[in-house]
This record gives sequence, structure tokens and C-alpha cells, in this order.
Amino acid sequence: MARTLPWMVAALALVAVAGCQKNAESSAAAKQAATVETAKAAQSVALVAEAERSKHFAAVSKQLELGGTLYGYVDIDGDIDRLAAILRGVADNVAAQQPQAAVLQQDFGKIFAELGFTDVKAIGLSSVPDTTGGFRNRCFLYTPAGRHGLLAGLGGPAAPFKNLQLAPADVDVFCESEVDLPAVYAALRTVVAQVGGETVANLAEAQLKSAGKQAGVSAYDLIQRWKGRTTGVLRFEGDGSILIPAKQPMRIPAFSLLLRFDGIAPSLKPLLDGVPVFEHSEANGVSLYALKAQVPVDGWSPLIAIEGDALYIATSRAFFDDCRGSGPRLANSPEFAATLERLGREGNGLTYASPHCFTRLRQLPELNRGATPELLRTLSIVANNLPQPTRPLLSVRTNLPDGILFRSFWHSSLKENVAMVAVYNPVTIGMISAMAIPAFQKVRASSQEKTIQNNLRQLAAAAEQHYLETDATNATYDDLVGPNRYIRELKPVAGENYRSIIFRKGSPVRLRMPDGRSFEANP
Repeated sequence: MARTLPWMVAALALVAVAGCQKNAESSAAAKQAATVETAKAAQSVALVAEAERSKHFAAVSKQLELGGTLYGYVDIDGDIDRLAAILRGVADNVAAQQPQAAVLQQDFGKIFAELGFTDVKAIGLSSVPDTTGGFRNRCFLYTPAGRHGLLAGLGGPAAPFKNLQLAPADVDVFCESEVDLPAVYAALRTVVAQVGGETVANLAEAQLKSAGKQAGVSAYDLIQRWKGRTTGVLRFEGDGSILIPAKQPMRIPAFSLLLRFDGIAPSLKPLLDGVPVFEHSEANGVSLYALKAQVPVDGWSPLIAIEGDALYIATSRAFFDDCRGSGPRLANSPEFAATLERLGREGNGLTYASPHCFTRLRQLPELNRGATPELLRTLSIVANNLPQPTRPLLSVRTNLPDGILFRSFWHSSLKENVAMVAVYNPVTIGMISAMAIPAFQKVRASSQEKTIQNNLRQLAAAAEQHYLETDATNATYDDLVGPNRYIRELKPVAGENYRSIIFRKGSPVRLRMPDGRSFEANP
């Protein structure tokens, strides 16, 4: 018995272990099954019947992320046309009351179409909290028939960000955006011709062509050549500051800046070659124009450079060389590269901001301690409302065949912006005005009527006194109102003309308003 006891204990232990293992396996299997069921439920989101579904929903949804802190879809197909009809109705009503406002009677539907507003058929939004911090935000403007008008000004198909190599690793702000200014100009010219006539449009274009012509370049030429990428690179320098001379001088953090404009250089080169304030030189195929005079900003020696069709403007030659040099680049930063990989390395617009950028901007109140109370209060409001990100912020705009997609890794969710737009937008403001204005007009009209009635009572009393003192049976306005008369002064409150009143003894004082209303006061 003593020998078999250990074996029995061992057997019971094995059974217990096996049972525990079986229970553990069952629990794990149950958890896995629950996870699968949850995933299936998440993937099988119920939609309304196909006959009731917006025809643009599927196309917009595939560009968004479902299940985060925000998902929004709005079908606006036809809404712009309805808005145009409403505006035309308002314009017709105003013109009927005020003939001089007939210029407002325009074909708003055609204007909106020329500007490209009717291209957008639906809008989608999504926001997801990212596991690495921050939010993945998306916004998609669905334009199934393509883009024209102002939207064509956002450029063509997506392409790699070719000017990203201009950003040093320690840059604080980098922006690269494709711009097609000729397309914007063409849309605006068409609208001007529709509203004011072809003669007005031709006159405006002639003025653009003559502006700057004496200097060898016209504003029209610049507009027609401004087609390509526009890039900005900014870096805050140390802890220094720059004094901005103005009516209220203000200090801002010291910075270096480089701007690049693709396409416009050929129009400006003849002008720069002939301006004596620049010292012209050539270096490695780049035309350099250094400003001879000193500027009142420490560290700044403004430089203009031309390379091919690109125009550069830099705060100094040192920063220009730094941006075009071979030192460490922002594009090679592991954190930046990883984030850009998730957003897309091709696009039509890229914006980057470092945490250090916001740190320096929050120093504005400290840099301006001696400023006026009003300026200091404004700077404090700005500083207190700046974000405090712990990692860089990045956003990418991409032109797709059927729309425009904005993707960003930001410090906040788009739902905050949606909430702001829900309150501070023309529709809400219009609704509030629609409720408030009639009430205000009613109160004002009541106040005006009371004032007019009181004025007539004063006139009636003054007329009676005049009859008593002069034995007259009638009177004029000048007999009753004036510095040395019964009433010193009467001010009209609704366009009424008190001089039109006929004053007769024994008759009530009557006043007829321009709008047909009548008021009366008995003696």
C-alpha cells in the first residue's frame, strides 16, 4: 500500500494537468473563436438597401478607414445647383426692390460650374488613433468626372516629391505643393467675362500684361508660367529673435528661409540681370543674385538664384548652400521616412512640421514682454492654442483619377475640426441670422413707430401753443421746430418727412410714410 500510494498521487496529478491543459486549450480556442467572430462582425457592417444607397458611397469609402474615432460621408451631388437657384432667387428679390442691384442677377449655376465647385459629388472623412501616437486622418473629395476650374489649379497626376532633397535633417517646416496658376486664371477670367462681359475681361487682362512691363516682365507672364511645384523650407536658428518693424514692433524667433518656385524663372531673369542692386555671379550652372545692401536682420543676406526654370529666394547664401548641399537630409530620417511610407511617397502636396517649430512659436509672448497689452494678449492667445506634439506632423495631398485625397498623421482627430465647422460655418450662421434678424427688425420697427408717434404728439402740442399765442389757424414746420421754436429739433428715424405735414387748427396731425403707412396724433 505504501508503494502504490506514490503512483496513485502521480496518476491523479497527470489527470489534473491534462484537465488543466484541456481547459486552457478550450479557453484559448474560445478566445480565438470570439476574436474571429468579432472580426467578422466588424467586417460585415450593415448597409441600407442598394436602391436607397448613395451611388457615390462605395467609391468614397474605399479611400477611408472605417472604425476609428470618426467616419463621415456626405453626398453633395446636386446641392451646388440648388444653392445657385436659391442665390438667384435672393438676387431677383433684391433687384426688384433696388433696381441698382440688378448686377447681382447672375447665372450662379454656371459660375459655380466654371469655378469647378460642381465637380465634387461627395466628401468623406475618417480619423483613427494610431498606435504610435497621434491620429491618422483622411479626407477625400470625390470628383468622378475629373477636375477643372479652381480645382485644376491643384495640379495633375501624383508624382514623387522631387524637392524633398532640399530639406536638411534639422528643418522645422517643409512644404511642397503643385500649383497650376494658368488654370486658376483661366477659370477666373471666364467668370469675369460672364459677370462683366468680354470687354471687362479683356481690359483686366490688358492691365495684367502692362503691369511690370517697363521692368521687362509682366504679371500676366508670371501667371502663365507659374505651373509646377512651389516649395518652402524653414528652420529656426538657435534662441535668437528678429525684430519686425511696424506700428507695433514685434519680435519673432530667428529663422532661415528658402523658397523655390518652379516655372517662373525665365520670365524674371531679364529683370534680375538689369537690376543694379544685385551682384550677379555664376556657380555650377546657377545664376546668383546677391543683394548688395545690408538688411536690418542679423544673419540675413538675401539671395536670389535661378537654376533652369526654378527661381530660389533665400535669406542667406549659407542657408541656400545648406539646403542644396549633401549633408544629412530630412528624407533620410528614419521617423520621417516611416511616416511618409505610410502616407505615400508620391503626391501633389506635402507638409511637415517638427515639434520644435511649435516650441519656438509658443515663446512669442516671452519674446515680447515689453509689447503693448493688446499685442501681448493676442500673442498669448495664439501661443496657448498651438498644439504640443511629441512627434513630427505630416500631411500629404494626392490627386487621384476620381478625386483628391488628403492623408495626415496629426496631433488631433478630424472630429475636432468637424465640430468647429459644424458651429462656425455659413449655414449655421445663416440659420442663426435667419432667426435673429427678423426679431431684431421687429424690435427696431416697434421702436421707430413709438418714436414717430411721440414726435407727432410733440408737433400737435406745439401747434396748439402756436395757435394760442398767434391767433393763427394753421402753421408750418418751421413755425414749430427750430433753435428758438417750441421744439428744438426732430430727427427722422425711418425716412419720414415732417415738413410734409399740413398743420390746421382743430385737425389731427397726420404723417404718411414713404412705405405707405400712416400715423396720426390728435391735438
